[in-house]
Amino acid sequence: MKKIMVVFLSIMMIVSLAAASFADGAALSCSATNDQLNRGDSVTVTVSLSGAPDVKSMQLTFDIPTDVFTVDGGWSISGTIADFNKSKNLAVIAFESPTNINGSIFTLDLTVKDDAAYEDFDVAITPTVKVSSEEGETEVPCAGTSVTLTVIDPSCRHNNKTSVAAKDSTCIDQGWDAYAVCGSCGQLFSADGKEISEIPYRELNPDNHTGNTEIRNQKDATCTENGNSGDTYCKDCGALISAGSKIKALGHDFGAWITTTAPTETTEGEQTRTCSRNWQHVETRTVPKADHVHDLNHIAANKATCDQPGNTEYWVCSTCNRHFSDAQGSNEINANDVIIAPADHHWGEWVVTREAKAGEKGEETRTCIYDSNHKETREIPSLPETENTDAQTEEPSTVAPELPEITVPENEIIENPDTQAEEPSTVALELPEITVPENEIIENPDTQTEEPSTVALELPEITVPENEIIENPETANDENTAIWLPVVIIALLDAAAVAIIVIRIKK
Repeated sequence: MKKIMVVFLSIMMIVSLAAASFADGAALSCSATNDQLNRGDSVTVTVSLSGAPDVKSMQLTFDIPTDVFTVDGGWSISGTIADFNKSKNLAVIAFESPTNINGSIFTLDLTVKDDAAYEDFDVAITPTVKVSSEEGETEVPCAGTSVTLTVIDPSCRHNNKTSVAAKDSTCIDQGWDAYAVCGSCGQLFSADGKEISEIPYRELNPDNHTGNTEIRNQKDATCTENGNSGDTYCKDCGALISAGSKIKALGHDFGAWITTTAPTETTEGEQTRTCSRNWQHVETRTVPKADHVHDLNHIAANKATCDQPGNTEYWVCSTCNRHFSDAQGSNEINANDVIIAPADHHWGEWVVTREAKAGEKGEETRTCIYDSNHKETREIPSLPETENTDAQTEEPSTVAPELPEITVPENEIIENPDTQAEEPSTVALELPEITVPENEIIENPDTQTEEPSTVALELPEITVPENEIIENPETANDENTAIWLPVVIIALLDAAAVAIIVIRIKK
């Protein structure tokens, strides 16, 4: 239903617009071959239509004084129906479909009756125009027309002349020379007063245009192509009045560059700009790769250890791996410059952690003073095994044999009671060292040494009884020599024998 209403309203609007247009521009006009007539003269009145839309049917009603003129005529155009009822002065024409009939449409032939009065008579024509619509044929208004015809008196003295000024011809309308016309009988007179039979028309002037012109071949200039102001033509005769002039190409009017593809650090971008005069005119340019923006990570300073390198404080970019000494990334440095080499160990003294024994290695250790967890150990060679391990040494030894004490009976050789003592006297004898020849008493040649062995013998103290051999305290030592000297010699011989035995055992 809505669609039907929309269609109906659209048709009504079209009809209304057509009717309004027709009313504004559609009109009849007429012209007579001669408007000054004598009794018995004939005149042809041509009826024309202009400004009308396509017509479905049309009717012309003539208002003709039938007591003055006899009537004849007919349609100048053909239609499905084309009729002229002379008795009713009514002409009708119809078409199968709407037809454009603008132009000459009807010819009316009038003859002045012999008894016609000498005066002016008006012939009026009223049109009725119908156009096609959804509801059938619809009447639309159209302006009518009329023509004045004068029946003149041949016996006129022409005392009522009216002068008509000359008029220049145009490209479509004939002008005329100056003339006069008798207002009583309609007789024409030339400018010099001579009777003439017709108006003195001039030839058309193709160079005199009325100003009804139009511009053709006009072309606007574009960004890249020249334009043309257009040629001026007369709308009446179609003649070229003036040629147009060239309009230089305007050139592009580009707007601002717009980034269509943003550049990255690895790829170029793209920008475009569009002409304001023609959106199809586009320029493109490449945008250089974007500058690298460092993503800096802070690396704190770290001291070097004995076995691990350290580093100074620095910043490193997570994407390009470049190194900088500042947080702003303005001072680039070499990656190797931040490395602190490991510090060498600073070892302490060797400390015995396990003593070496005969047949068993020992161990000693030293510790780094920078890091107590860093230690070094090394072996201590084991001691050689012997039959008597208690007496074994690696180097030749000086042996001091311990001899038994020699006790002198306390009641012997004591003549001076003042020198007697309650306890026997013990004499400690210190003997000189005895050097044993190198090659003597050596049963095992593997134990030979290049140097002779020196044996220091410590003899036991000899105790002398207090009361013996002491006659005079001041001379007791000399006098008693004869007594204890043999004892000393015997002790020395025993000590030497013991020393020799010990040396043999060691080797």
